[in-house]
Amino acid sequence: NIIGSTTTVNSINASSASTGNPQSLYGISNAGTGNVEIRKNTISNLNNGTTNTAGSITGIYFNGSIGTNDVGENFINSLTTANASSTSSVYGIRINSGATSYFNNIISLGGNTQTTIYGIYETGIAGNNNNLYFNTVYIGGSPASGSNNSYALYSAVTTNTRNFRNNIFYNARSNN
Repeated sequence: NIIGSTTTVNSINASSASTGNPQSLYGISNAGTGNVEIRKNTISNLNNGTTNTAGSITGIYFNGSIGTNDVGENFINSLTTANASSTSSVYGIRINSGATSYFNNIISLGGNTQTTIYGIYETGIAGNNNNLYFNTVYIGGSPASGSNNSYALYSAVTTNTRNFRNNIFYNARSNN
């Protein structure tokens, strides 16, 4: 199954307060079985324009099965929330499930003043083993106030097997 090969997802505005699953806006999302590939896509300028309401945005949401899954050569940038809620989040790639290789992805996020930012977020659930090779993640900007953190790489739990090599993770955001 190939999802979004050489697709451009650009300049989409949402007005939603959803922070769970589903979130306000996804660039590319899958919920499939079998082998899945998400490759060579550009996801940029996604915005949740709801002010004073929480709303989260994800560039690529991967919810696959155990198999041979690949997420590679994607470019994700300029994901923003216009709200003033500290419960909103921005995710470059959100890894939910599936044994998958993530490679040669470029993620550049920042400019969200009251939002928690995750370059790559991994749930880390047992059996959902992940390989991360040659990915580049840059997080920039500064929060206006509060304790909104940012993470170039974040793992929620550590019960899966991981192989992370030759990645560049740079968190230049203040209050990281």
